[in-house]
Amino acid sequence: MTQTTPRTAPAAAPAPRWRCALRPCPTRGQWQPAATGQAARAGQHRHYLDLHWERP
Repeated sequence: MTQTTPRTAPAAAPAPRWRCALRPCPTRGQWQPAATGQAARAGQHRHYLDLHWERP
């Protein structure tokens, strides 16, 4: 006879967020919230272009 163990519900996915890995940065590496994963990627990209990208 086999015993079954009760299954637990999977853990909820973490909230979407992003942070800047470049130093120095005004955000100081703190996590920045976002509404969705796509919004997190877009926010990180915009942050890089606005604060770190140097135009030729």
